[in-house]
Amino acid sequence: MFDHAYFVDCIKQLMDELDLLGKTGAFIVMDHASYHKGLPLTTPKDTWKKQELLEACQRIGVKATAVEYRTVIWAKLQA
Repeated sequence: MFDHAYFVDCIKQLMDELDLLGKTGAFIVMDHASYHKGLPLTTPKDTWKKQELLEACQRIGVKATAVEYRTVIWAKLQA
């Protein structure tokens, strides 16, 4: 139930509410719960196949071609 996606939605609602109230410069303090540290599922991973990394490059706007080694493509995504 309370996972990273739920947390992201709650924070979005909080930020929208703060914006509506005209609040700026607010500090939001969080602990080190695992759902605070999650990454989107679309975040490239080093375990992805070359084609998946190329698709991520295209989605993000990183220039890469199919003739490049997988490790080179991964390095470009990490930069």
